Formats: sequence, structure tokens, C-alpha cells
Amino acid sequence: MIKLRKSDERGTGDQGWLLSRNTFSFGDYYDCACMGAGPLRVINEDWVKPSMGFGMHEHREVEIVTWMMSGAMRHEDNLGNSAILQAGDLQRMTAGTGIRHDERNPSPQARAHFLQFWMEPDYPNLPPSYQRAHFDTCLLHNTLRQVAGGRPPEGAVTLHLDASLWIGRMDEHAELTHRIEPG
Repeated sequence: MIKLRKSDERGTGDQGWLLSRNTFSFGDYYDCACMGAGPLRVINEDWVKPSMGFGMHEHREVEIVTWMMSGAMRHEDNLGNSAILQAGDLQRMTAGTGIRHDERNPSPQARAHFLQFWMEPDYPNLPPSYQRAHFDTCLLHNTLRQVAGGRPPEGAVTLHLDASLWIGRMDEHAELTHRIEPG
């Protein structure tokens, strides 16, 4: 069963330059009843102040997917990837055996707003990798679109686990039915 956890029910973190809403236990927020779901470990909604961000840091053995909702974030990593993510951009970073990266809001005026998902891959010791895609947010109105998965459709990013990520922008009273495939 899927349990809806509304924004105001999630944990919060405020670092001054970073405001977070945490669906599961993460950072300073701890809730023993919300430790993740299967391979999904993190769903954070983050707001980063202008010209601020996360300095160079390392991750291992995790898939990190970032969905930009508004503003921009600059990504640079030790594999040579460099990009400025904007609304509608989806980025997948496979940390695998280890990746170092820097994430910063390049704007001197606008906040960056994004969702971040951390998932455990099906296999350990994957080589680090990076992938990015753009999705027209107008096409996400009151519908769901698969944007990532272990067997992604054309244009979506690849996850190294048996999972799929769907995104939509729903009006307040809109309803839709999404059939979950067996398994």
C-alpha cells in the first residue's frame, strides 16, 4: 500500500543556505518509522539560496537522481561532467565505487528548488557514471511520465536497479489511475 506523506508531515532541515523537507530519516532528521522503502533511501525536497551549494564531496554505492523544479544548479564531478540543471532537467549520478562532485546554485538572485532521490543499486561496485535528460514540464500536466528506470523508455535515464521513477504535475483536485506492473 502507498501511504501519502504530505509536505507538512515530513522532517525539516535548515542549514541557513539550505532548506530541506525529508520524506525519510536523513541528516539531522530522524524518524524510526520512516527509514526508506526497499532500495529507496532518500526523497528530499531542497531549496538552495543564491550562490550557495554543496562543496566537493564523495558518494559511494548509491544512485542519486535530481529533478529540477525551478532555478538552476551547477553540477561538476571528477569524471569531467559539468552541467547547469534547470527546471525540467533530470540528472542521474551513479556513485558506484566512488564519485566526487560539487553542486552549486549559479544564480546570484534566484533560489534553486529540486527533488533528490537516493536509491541502492542492484549490484555493488558499479563504475561511476552520469546521465541527464530534459522533460517538457507542460507535457507533465495531470499525467505521469516515466523519466527513469531499470528498463527506461526512450529519452528517460537508466537506473541500475529494478525500479522506475514517474513524474507529473497535478492540479489540486485532479485524479488519475496508474497501474503498477506485477513484480
